[in-house]
Amino acid sequence: MSVGIAAVLAAVVIGSSVQLTGIQARDVSLDQGNSDVVFVAPSTIPPTTVPGVSTTSTTLAKLPRRVVIVGDSQAHSLYVNRPDGIEETFDLANGSIDGCGVYDRGVGVGGKNDRFRRNFANCVGFETKWAKSATTARADVALVV
Repeated sequence: MSVGIAAVLAAVVIGSSVQLTGIQARDVSLDQGNSDVVFVAPSTIPPTTVPGVSTTSTTLAKLPRRVVIVGDSQAHSLYVNRPDGIEETFDLANGSIDGCGVYDRGVGVGGKNDRFRRNFANCVGFETKWAKSATTARADVALVV
């Protein structure tokens, strides 16, 4: 790497206040604007006999996808306020637990003068409840909110 490029990289990192931790110089790549670079990926699709015709294929998803929404009250709100017509694409299930996100110990403190307190002790086992919701819904996808 030339000294000029290294200096520009250092100025960008310092100027943007970005902290690079655990990154070695060899891990940083700069775009030199070389549009002649061609990336080749192996393919199992046979070449076409007609020039210019794409042989790209895709597998269409079977719709609707079964999705369970898990998380706290925000997940519940997302489920309750789902848009009309979404059932054609997504079959949604509500696996939320109000008040229980991804914490199962400790106390949440907030509000004016820190008067609001939320003990997460009753959230122990939230991941088991979320998994049960996903299994019950036969979910293809679990959305964690």
